[in-house]
Amino acid sequence: MIIMDIEASGLSDESYPIEIAWKSVDGSLQDEFLIRPANDWTYWDGIAAELTHNLTIDDLKERGISVRTAAERLNDKLRNEMVMSDGINWDTFWITKLFSRAGFKQQFELLPLPSIETRNVYRKHRAMADVNDLIAIHRVVQ
Repeated sequence: MIIMDIEASGLSDESYPIEIAWKSVDGSLQDEFLIRPANDWTYWDGIAAELTHNLTIDDLKERGISVRTAAERLNDKLRNEMVMSDGINWDTFWITKLFSRAGFKQQFELLPLPSIETRNVYRKHRAMADVNDLIAIHRVVQ
């Protein structure tokens, strides 16, 4: 099983993905990266992005990969895989936005992770930390 988490510029129809991480439950497959916003992606909710994720727009511009590179990397690493998400509605929205802007067809399936409570303690949310939390909870629940 592969679990993915996506952090975004906020929670709005104008928001976009800023960080993606995924990891297989057995740890054999994993990756994470920041995404440099496309030129027409301008929505930025400083409270959501900076306070919640501890990321600034400058972090993305300096350390992020392009939208095209992000889509290529996702397809290269996850082709034909079933990938689980605990925030399926938003994550599907952001993945669709990413692949649409990159001009590629998504080549993996994003599915809902069975509902489990993972956000009971406030902390800075980063994609790989959230994935690791989900894997740990998944192991306990099984």
